[in-house]
Amino acid sequence: MTDKVAQALQAGAAFVVSGAGQHERHGPKAVAVALSGGRDSVALLHAARAALAAMRVDDAQPVPLLALHVHHGLQAQADQWERFCAQLCRDWGVEYRAARVTVAPAHGEGLEAAARRARYQALTELCEQHNVGWLLFGHHLDDQVETVLMRLFRGSGVHGLAGMPALRRLAEHRDIALLRPWLEIERRDIEAYCQTHGLRWIDDPSNDDTRFARNALRQQLPGLLAAFPALRANVAQASAHLAEAAHALDAMAARQLATLAHPGRDAATLAELDLDGLRALPAAQGDAVLRLWLRDLGVRAPSVARLAAMRAQLIDHRGGEPALPHDGLVLRRFRSRVLACVPPGSP
Repeated sequence: MTDKVAQALQAGAAFVVSGAGQHERHGPKAVAVALSGGRDSVALLHAARAALAAMRVDDAQPVPLLALHVHHGLQAQADQWERFCAQLCRDWGVEYRAARVTVAPAHGEGLEAAARRARYQALTELCEQHNVGWLLFGHHLDDQVETVLMRLFRGSGVHGLAGMPALRRLAEHRDIALLRPWLEIERRDIEAYCQTHGLRWIDDPSNDDTRFARNALRQQLPGLLAAFPALRANVAQASAHLAEAAHALDAMAARQLATLAHPGRDAATLAELDLDGLRALPAAQGDAVLRLWLRDLGVRAPSVARLAAMRAQLIDHRGGEPALPHDGLVLRRFRSRVLACVPPGSP
């Protein structure tokens, strides 16, 4: 388990081993673990601590390790969980930072999605404040299977069915990477690791609440695994194939986007997209270009339904001047361009 963390850091963060990039103006880059207090994140923090200690060269400056906790305030035990995480880090000598968020679902957004959005925003801000270069999450193979199946049931496209990537850049921050070292590790392996090292953690009672779709699916998985013993491996293999397809689609879209994208014309417009060129593309290619353009602007990818609405109102329909809000931006059509605008009053 510790080796998996070390391998991920070595593969995705050569500066951790070689020392390159460790003496920047703001000090050495840090490795951070997203610590909820649950079993997986506690095990990951324990393994990351051991991995970084083992990777340290004799006289090299140690890589700082932080634990980042987000207090959602959605459970009565949230204060208790924060105290648990803080005490755990004191016991292990790990620097601890926490942020409190207010979860406010946007129109049409579920509570789970809103909490996830708030969590990632808070973690991004903590990484910025504390010079974090690499943020580790404890997602494992069972999480990946659940994610892919959930997205399949919701009708996601190729990018969604590719599942969670093991390594990606954190939103628009090109110098902050998100690592998932345990995506090939099963939940039972993490349980065994915790037992071996005598780790303690907290259990979230909402994980048993079948009103949440993921929990309802999780309760059905034992039956599916009994009928299809290779389910985990096969779903992971399918998601890897879809990730390759998504990468090829992005490469094609990037070539087309290079000829269609333009900088914004004023402070209120972040970027512009050539509408005539977009309309000249087959619909699937145009959608891929629009999706990649939004991703490059640092906003979340639209769902299949949301992307269809963008196409209908911004590209196919030729009347009026529509305005579609999306993840903190407003997309407008003006003359021969699609504009990505900052809403009035935004900082």
